[in-house]
Amino acid sequence: TAAPTAAKAGASAAKPPSVATAESFDSHTEMKVVFQDRRCLKSDFVSSFGNFGIGLSEEACQESCLALESCHFVSLTAGGVCTAYGACETTQEAPDTFTWEKVTAQPNIVPTAAPTAAPAASTVAPREVSPREATAGPSESHSEMSILFKNRQCGKVGVVDGVGDLGVGLSAEACKESCLASETCSFVTLNDDGVCTSFSVCDVTRDDPNAVTWEKVVAVVQPTAAPTASPTLQMSPFLSGWRCPKSRFIDDFGNLGIGLSEEACKEACLASNCQYVTLTDGGVCTAYSACDRAKEAADATTWEKVAMVPGISATAAPPATSVDIFFGRMVRYVPQGRQCAASTGNGQQQQAGTKGDLGMSVTVEECLENCRRERSCAFAEFSMDFQGSRGSCTNFLSCDRTEVAAEEGLITFKKVPEGGFDSPQWMMHCPQGAILTTACMSEQQYDDVVESVQGLMRILSEECNSEVCEQADFAGCVLRMAGHDFMDFDPATGMGGADACTDMEHGDNAGLAECLYLGTPALAGGTVTLHDAYVQFCHEVSLADFLVIAAEAVMSMLAVGETQGIFARRFKADFHFGRTTAFEGCEFSHLALPNPADSCNAVERVFLDALGLDWEMAAALMAVHTLGRAEEQFSGYSGWWSTPEHSRRFNNDYFVSMLAKSWCPELNVNRCSEADAAAGFCEVKDQWQRCDVKRAVYGQAHEMMLNTDLCLAYRDAANGDGILRAKEDNCCAWVHSSIPGFDMTEVIRQNEGNFCNVPCGGSDSEIRDGSTYECFSTSREQKRAELEACCFFETERSDCRTAGLGQAENGPGGPAEHAVLRFAADESAWVPIFLKAWKQVVTTNGAGTLMPLGQC
Repeated sequence: TAAPTAAKAGASAAKPPSVATAESFDSHTEMKVVFQDRRCLKSDFVSSFGNFGIGLSEEACQESCLALESCHFVSLTAGGVCTAYGACETTQEAPDTFTWEKVTAQPNIVPTAAPTAAPAASTVAPREVSPREATAGPSESHSEMSILFKNRQCGKVGVVDGVGDLGVGLSAEACKESCLASETCSFVTLNDDGVCTSFSVCDVTRDDPNAVTWEKVVAVVQPTAAPTASPTLQMSPFLSGWRCPKSRFIDDFGNLGIGLSEEACKEACLASNCQYVTLTDGGVCTAYSACDRAKEAADATTWEKVAMVPGISATAAPPATSVDIFFGRMVRYVPQGRQCAASTGNGQQQQAGTKGDLGMSVTVEECLENCRRERSCAFAEFSMDFQGSRGSCTNFLSCDRTEVAAEEGLITFKKVPEGGFDSPQWMMHCPQGAILTTACMSEQQYDDVVESVQGLMRILSEECNSEVCEQADFAGCVLRMAGHDFMDFDPATGMGGADACTDMEHGDNAGLAECLYLGTPALAGGTVTLHDAYVQFCHEVSLADFLVIAAEAVMSMLAVGETQGIFARRFKADFHFGRTTAFEGCEFSHLALPNPADSCNAVERVFLDALGLDWEMAAALMAVHTLGRAEEQFSGYSGWWSTPEHSRRFNNDYFVSMLAKSWCPELNVNRCSEADAAAGFCEVKDQWQRCDVKRAVYGQAHEMMLNTDLCLAYRDAANGDGILRAKEDNCCAWVHSSIPGFDMTEVIRQNEGNFCNVPCGGSDSEIRDGSTYECFSTSREQKRAELEACCFFETERSDCRTAGLGQAENGPGGPAEHAVLRFAADESAWVPIFLKAWKQVVTTNGAGTLMPLGQC
């Protein structure tokens, strides 16, 4: 057979062929349902969500996919949103959604005489695969096994007769032969222990790092003439101003020689196992094994090794189809309301030709495909017509200068490299050419960057309620971007840290693109992105430096009172420039992020072991959670770490909320079913929610904490390892208003005088009727009243250790309990520890040799 194609996410067993009496039928393409309540990932979008339209029927959605060559899978929601995908190697939960795969139906029907008695047919019909070549003889077909998945296996619903039904201790060949000999086996899985299991269907799959899965297919052998002589190879122009990525080096940079001429470099590639070669203006000649992604290199030219075709010169421009090897995708680029300008303003044209030169009445998908196949096209501008489904498509060579869009409904896309990994630098386009390392930065330049970011913040509404808080959402996203960047530091190798290298395609980073460059209606109608500020400085400030300054800008702006000035001065005084932006080889970065399910084990692994902090500094740094909120659509978690209004203030309220409010487990927030979790389609997200009376008052303003938050102060006496986890610890996390040896007065005062949402003080009659407390009293009556208010919904639930927070009679609390107590009572105790921790993670770790402002 031919080499197997990329594994698809959910192959279905083919249906038995339809019955016919006489005539043969030609093969045709059709849509076959593969998933219900699941869809492919957005990284596999052909263009964007709902690109085929909204309000479509099943038939119309399927026909749209059949008509588009690049569509291989299509999903349709209950609301009729129809989306095309180029692949579907991984899926995610999507209630009320159907997903179909484009397949080739080849009925195995031939004219026959009246049928005679025959043995019972197999219940599973193997699918046909592409014909393979043979040296001679008539056409024939047979069944064979084709690899379908590595590190995945079919779901248990398709097991024919139990795990290992075909044998244990088998080799790969023996396992495949067993499946071929079984009429009921359509798919087979073999693990490292030689356990061979047959499946009748494979509609659902799950991760299994020790498994290989094959599918039973029909291989058709076609006779061919004797093979001809091997073609002569030559070097063909592939890219100018770009080079292949270093991950595709055959050996090292300049491995074919230095100081070489163009001809000598190409000859060196032809004489080796080189598939692509790059030559810089300085004569550095480098061989590559592949070029599925590329990197800008103004002084470089790249050639591809190709077969010589008679009549076509090696110096001719490569055919348009070769662009597919390099450019795989089109992504949304220019923010809403803007478009590429026709020229840069200094006479250099950006627009390649006339308006609509890539099509005058085309769909968005056709526009993107036309740009992908046109080598000169770097940006495609789609202008929708009045009917809302078709429009003009215009080719732009560059988009260094943008202007206000002349019409509504105009969308600009950028051609980006193939591959599943996108770093922020690929998306944060710089018209003047992005600098990777800041050469020099003055105090004024630092102030200018801060002012630009804070200027964006001032555009956003200050209103905060249960549904919207624009400043909190934007600030939280900027801080999350900076945190996910610096938390990947590896002390063993020195890799990672604040280098602006983050896998934007990974699920842990969902939602970051919206505030960085895409825009979202939730932020000033989509008109504000961090890119708006970055583009003003990208020619002199690296993205790695910019992201750190942007985080400092939002924190200092949202600090309260005199701490605002303290943060602004210290951030500026401690800032060192010179971070180098990395945008290759960062696929590992998401692995370093702390998983809240692992509670304080994750805090210790990331903040202590990797970032070099102690528990006090780790707790101080976690206070960034006081800004913004968690959204289920991005992280799977849901809620505010405090009240909405407090979520746009950078202060110590994070610690106040831990102590002046109470918390109970909230399990499976994202409603991940047991079957989907077992199949690896989703991960159950457990968190903590308000347990006191405030939980009922706030309604949609849902307040929450993660395991990694509360474990800093609390632990459960019933838990074997003493680490607090919502899933395992059925307890109420709270403290009394009177903790021996610690004064809760300031904590409660900063919580607007409330303890578990009951006011402290008041008249004797108010205390008697329960509308207020006699706070700080150690009387039995007061302690009982606090229990009933703090664990309002769960009065029979046991206490998370400890209601005394570290008192001897209750045992120790969480590993940072004393820091939490001090920070909650006194904001001025938290600020210097936070600044110390911040400097460690953004300046000390992995940043190389940095320079203070003004010392260039």
